[in-house]
Amino acid sequence: MTDGFRLLMLGAMYENGGNTTHRFLDGHPEMFVYPFESQIGTRLVNDAMTSLFPVKYRWPAFPLDAAPVDDYK
Repeated sequence: MTDGFRLLMLGAMYENGGNTTHRFLDGHPEMFVYPFESQIGTRLVNDAMTSLFPVKYRWPAFPLDAAPVDDYK
């Protein structure tokens, strides 16, 4: 990739088209599709819902000043 990294996050529950969207995009030669079996919650998620739902099942929080490589450490 010679251009800057572009991140697009799509989220949907599996009963609401999430599996269909994931399967449709998976295998595209210009996309890196993250396996839905792996959850990507981050340590930056810390709020009242943390005690109800494990962090790995929450939508991840990304610091705006970080590089994409930092988001996957």
